[in-house]
Amino acid sequence: MGKGFDFKCKNCNFSLSANLGIGFGYPNLCTKILDNIKNGTLGKELQEIADNINNLAIYASQDLYLCENCRDLSPELTIALCSPLTDLPKSDRPFSSVCECSESDTYVMEYQLGTEYKTELIIAYFCDKCKTKMTKVTSYENLECPHCRSVLDYEMYCWD
Repeated sequence: MGKGFDFKCKNCNFSLSANLGIGFGYPNLCTKILDNIKNGTLGKELQEIADNINNLAIYASQDLYLCENCRDLSPELTIALCSPLTDLPKSDRPFSSVCECSESDTYVMEYQLGTEYKTELIIAYFCDKCKTKMTKVTSYENLECPHCRSVLDYEMYCWD
């Protein structure tokens, strides 16, 4: 279940709606990402990195990103390439809520990062406006309007 946010500025009427997190389409999304990485659609460099990760797993989540330079806000898909912390084959690992696309393609949940899987690479996003690297927003409290810098009000709702 994902969380949706409606951000609004009382000062300049800026607004942004974003469905964040993951939903029931998560398995299909991760399978598509894996296919695009493996066939080079997302770039040869990423394909080569992924080829060198044993038991490649994907973590993906729709998150809000902030440009530290121009303060633009943008919902983007966080994609992390991960590998298991153990060398045990999947069939010998203790059961958890790892959802498996197939014997070789795995996607993981956020709470498993650091305990069952390590993050090998997180794909970076760059601002469409000024080309500065964006950072993931971890708190929505005191988030500033990208236009006037007033603190944004927000409402949260569940989706999917």
